[in-house]
Amino acid sequence: MQRFERELKDIGASISTNLEIGGLLKFSDYFFDDFFSDWLVQGRINDSLDQVRNQTMAVSEVQRELETAERKLESERAEVHRKYVQAVEQYA
Repeated sequence: MQRFERELKDIGASISTNLEIGGLLKFSDYFFDDFFSDWLVQGRINDSLDQVRNQTMAVSEVQRELETAERKLESERAEVHRKYVQAVEQYA
């Protein structure tokens, strides 16, 4: 995700990637292996899973935007090329 974030900065786009795992929950899971700590850890896992799903949707949206921009640029490039060929043929 960090590499993807850097690549997007190169083209002026951005996405926020922030997945957090609480240190206290890691500690409690290792040292207090009981129902309560397991329940807390499971909650954090579910929160992290939601974050991953949100990031996946955000990445998909950025990919769609990039694909749209690519198609637009390709269309513009083809138009410029067509005008170039037309100008060369006109003055040849």
